[in-house]
Amino acid sequence: MLPILKLMLFPLLGGIVFLAGFRAYRYFNEKIISSRSLPALLLYTGLLIAVNISIVVVGILTLVKVYEWLS
Repeated sequence: MLPILKLMLFPLLGGIVFLAGFRAYRYFNEKIISSRSLPALLLYTGLLIAVNISIVVVGILTLVKVYEWLS
């Protein structure tokens, strides 16, 4: 039963990470497009990169912790 849960967990968590990253991209892309100064442009670009990296790292750590818990 546990291997089946692990197989189901990967696409589920991958989908959640994808949707969170896509929503962050859409939000910050709108901010980047509407920014009128270079500092705002650089800030929103850096935040977009940092938020998406954070989402991926949290997703991977969650997957590892749940796999350890299921083992």
